[in-house]
Amino acid sequence: MIQSMILLVAAGVAMAWELPRMVRKRYYRDIIVYCILSAAALWVCILSVSREDTPSPLEMLVFLYQPVNQWITSWF
Repeated sequence: MIQSMILLVAAGVAMAWELPRMVRKRYYRDIIVYCILSAAALWVCILSVSREDTPSPLEMLVFLYQPVNQWITSWF
């Protein structure tokens, strides 16, 4: 729990450092991308620190492409 709090504080400091510059320069698209990527990175770091078992991205690809594979194999 303490490690998660440290990560949250570090992410908050990094965002407080970067976002005002981006707002001043009116980099609105960059702000959106920065926030999305920072949130994803923070989520993965918190999962890593809390030792959660996360599924492999390969499982998602198999889930998505299995119907396509079945459809193509039904042709032959």
